[in-house]
Amino acid sequence: MGLLAARLRPGQVLVDAGCGTGGVGLWLARALDAHLHGFDISLVAAAQATARSSRFVPAGRAAFRVATLDDTGLPDRSAHGAVCVDALALATDRTAAMRELGRILAPGARLILTQALRKGAAPRWEEQARAAGLVVEHVDERPAEPAMWARLYRLWIDHADELRRELGDDQAHNMLHEAHRMLPALPGRRAVLLTLHRPRRNRRPPGQPIR
Repeated sequence: MGLLAARLRPGQVLVDAGCGTGGVGLWLARALDAHLHGFDISLVAAAQATARSSRFVPAGRAAFRVATLDDTGLPDRSAHGAVCVDALALATDRTAAMRELGRILAPGARLILTQALRKGAAPRWEEQARAAGLVVEHVDERPAEPAMWARLYRLWIDHADELRRELGDDQAHNMLHEAHRMLPALPGRRAVLLTLHRPRRNRRPPGQPIR
């Protein structure tokens, strides 16, 4: 995520879209001295991220809410940078989600997005980026990632009892459900990291009114 780090100045706003329990966003907010706005569809995850925030950044530097990728509730052009780690696949309408992420980006701001494709699937990120008024700068392949997730999922399954003791039944159930669902789909998957930006002279997506 070096391009984001190189362009985000101290005190600017970073958005973590689909933040989960806040790990990636909080780590970046601390490293970049940024103000963090995170959101997730899970009330439990947002609450856990809020509880963890004091371990990473001073009070008032991070806020978490319940929201969806296609309706963040954040102001237009308010984010100086954004990350979305493996969350776009969970959106009901990925093009609408990309439009929403584009809406909250300030001109010149970057979005760092990770995504995995099923074997043989054609990528649609160029099309989705154009619909959002964004430009794809880089597509970085992550060939080792599917194997890494396979190892992690197997560890979760092998240590299910420990997960339940340490995290509680609900969180452990969610993690184990994900592991059993995703493990069979990992062979042959393609994992990428996309860097997108909103042009300083924004090209209005077709059909979108001028704001």
